[in-house]
Amino acid sequence: MRLIKQRTTMDCGIASLAMIAGTNYRAAKRALEEVSACPEHGVLVREIEEAAWDTFRVRLHRSMTQRHPRSVVTVLWSGERARQSPGGHLIVVDGPWVLCPKEGRSRALAEYLKRFGGRTGAFLGRKK
Repeated sequence: MRLIKQRTTMDCGIASLAMIAGTNYRAAKRALEEVSACPEHGVLVREIEEAAWDTFRVRLHRSMTQRHPRSVVTVLWSGERARQSPGGHLIVVDGPWVLCPKEGRSRALAEYLKRFGGRTGAFLGRKK
């Protein structure tokens, strides 16, 4: 999976959708503009699900389990992001790796959670 870096402090949802749909930032932003008033200022998980299906025909399913499917978009709440955005920070988990659009790099999931002290929820896995 190709890592896509977010462009502003609040557009992690756009970058995460682009990664999981296998498209570019601009196409993901256009897709989210169809379902969200202002995606560069944050999106709901439901809006990512809707844009993924309507535009890219990628069906996502929601799960609150800690077991990660091969490719997921996940909401991560960390201390830093909780102050900036109460809704959390969207990242992509690809197997044991986290692709963080904010950092613009990938790292091991365990290392990411340890470093940022976050907890996870609302995993969105690709339906095969």
